[in-house]
Amino acid sequence: MQLLFLASVGFHTTILPKNMNAKPFKSPKHKLISFFQRSRDKWKERARRYFSQIRAFEVRVRDLEASRDHWRKRYFTERAGAQAPAGRRCHFPLRLDFPR
Repeated sequence: MQLLFLASVGFHTTILPKNMNAKPFKSPKHKLISFFQRSRDKWKERARRYFSQIRAFEVRVRDLEASRDHWRKRYFTERAGAQAPAGRRCHFPLRLDFPR
């Protein structure tokens, strides 16, 4: 869709397509104005919905990563404790730099 602009000369305003060779719109101005406003409002609402969905997905990914890291840390902690001899379970440093 080509962009539009308003050509104002004195008291008269004409809505023309960007391509000056094209014919001007023949519809009444009040219909064109309301159409363009509705079109703009729909576009803004659609963009708002997309951005809110993106934000929700970002929050979900953040929470899932935090949960995954928590359970991974808990697994390696318990695995390290189970592999140590009974008398030395608390006497060695726990290594938490596990690969991702």
